[in-house]
Amino acid sequence: MDKWDVLVNSMAGIISNAENVQRKLGRESSKAIELYGVRVLKDLSEAIKENSGITRAPDTLRNYAWVYNKTRELKLPDDVTFSVCQLIAGESDPNHWADMILKEGMSGREVARLIRGARPKKKIICPLCKGSYEK
Repeated sequence: MDKWDVLVNSMAGIISNAENVQRKLGRESSKAIELYGVRVLKDLSEAIKENSGITRAPDTLRNYAWVYNKTRELKLPDDVTFSVCQLIAGESDPNHWADMILKEGMSGREVARLIRGARPKKKIICPLCKGSYEK
């Protein structure tokens, strides 16, 4: 393996670890909300920063908890990244997408591509020339 491949694999591993950490933060944020209410996230965010120097905004923790709560009953495999869980959580029928992974054997990446492709394109209109394009 050349230096480039080693670098790419190393960075991909770091990103994968970060994705799994986000899933775990979602679980813990959800527990905190259940125990103390949603307002605890501000105090929790401040305590994490004070104890470790690491910052996570309360809204970020709230987002992690929302994704966790929308996907926890789906029994998605651990190798499904937080980004894919977030996409699935935002869909009207998360169970459909979970079944694609669990029953059809699709990867999280394949499901993410399908979800992104299934969304309607947004029409952008230039305020100056009134030209439009789809994004």
